[in-house]
Amino acid sequence: MRGTIYQKYATFRKKDLLHLIVAFPAVCSILPYCLLDDPSQQFVVDQIAKDQNYSFSGAAYIVGVWHWFAWPLTALIYTIIQFYLIKDASNTISLIKNNAKWMYRVTVMCGLIFATLLTVNTAVLFDRSAASIILGSSNMVLFLCWCLLILGGIFFSNPAFIYGGTALVGENVTHFEFVGGQQSKDELYREKETHTSAGDLNLIASLENFLTQSKLYLEAGLTLSRLSVEAGIPSYKLSDLLNNHYRKNFNAYINAWRVKHVIQRLEDGDHKSLTLEALANDAGFISRNSFFTAFKKEMGLSPSSYISSLKPPSA
Repeated sequence: MRGTIYQKYATFRKKDLLHLIVAFPAVCSILPYCLLDDPSQQFVVDQIAKDQNYSFSGAAYIVGVWHWFAWPLTALIYTIIQFYLIKDASNTISLIKNNAKWMYRVTVMCGLIFATLLTVNTAVLFDRSAASIILGSSNMVLFLCWCLLILGGIFFSNPAFIYGGTALVGENVTHFEFVGGQQSKDELYREKETHTSAGDLNLIASLENFLTQSKLYLEAGLTLSRLSVEAGIPSYKLSDLLNNHYRKNFNAYINAWRVKHVIQRLEDGDHKSLTLEALANDAGFISRNSFFTAFKKEMGLSPSSYISSLKPPSA
């Protein structure tokens, strides 16, 4: 989340490894069990299945009670820090309102999940005899499941957030708004042009040169991951360029190249010997409707109207 808000944190730094320190005690506590052979591991599992109190016995290869609380408590602390990070960005920097709302939703939902996990673990600890009931059918577990489902839905509503988009307008930061804003397209393009880094400009030139030379856009069913591999640009960065620089999703961007290809063939007179559908299929469009929709979106008129405009005026 910090890397999304502040671009300088979006790349890996060695000191980021310090965050792993909080996981070391938990890893060390389960390591002895993980190093057991298969029969020995199965024995421990069978003992727990026979008697749930064995989980709290302190026997060899059984983690301490603290282990149950280490991860959700640490995660809850990070979530609280994240909440204040978003709040601070909203108050001090130009964090886009819709993006701020989305981040708050994710953070609050994560906070509920981790708090519920702590509550469930505490309930089991104080009533070990009812552990199976609490873990299997309690309202807390049902609530936890709903929270996880809602969290998945929140990410599904804004998938671009997962692929490296940034959310601010400011110095050295890219404007990336997932929900429709109030600015005109011209303003967005000017804003983006102002904040496009030299590295991004090099990637943009590399991408356009690759597509011009390879004509990979003619491949029907082309995916972002395939273009990423072929062009040598990480998928998250490619997605960021398409959304931030071109203001288009992947399909719209590729269709624009395909329309350009069809226009070149129309100007060469290929429509005199081939149907529009044949030209569209050759350009990578998988259906007549997708071709007509993309063409009209790019050119502002239908393919037949464009062909008519190519005809010389009658004497």
